[in-house]
Amino acid sequence: MASTIQPIQVVARDETAQSVPARWATVRVRTNSAEFVGRVLVPATTRNASTALRADRQFVFLTQVHVNRGRAAEPFVAISRRYIKAIAVLHESAPEALPVSVR
Repeated sequence: MASTIQPIQVVARDETAQSVPARWATVRVRTNSAEFVGRVLVPATTRNASTALRADRQFVFLTQVHVNRGRAAEPFVAISRRYIKAIAVLHESAPEALPVSVR
């Protein structure tokens, strides 16, 4: 059976009991040797991209990544926090349905 991609809505509740869907943010990550511009998923349980980026994880995961201002985009890049010199949030998008592969 072939898999299809169907959108789903990821939703959590915040302190005000309003629905807060997961969303995407565009960020710039600088290391000593490269600059990465890509999208990071901001979980439904997090208010903004800055809070999500401060999470206690060893890696920052990006999708649709342009390396050193290149034209071609890499589908996925994981960057170790120990090599990151600076992170800037360029844009936070509105909540949207996230595609999920169904088997």
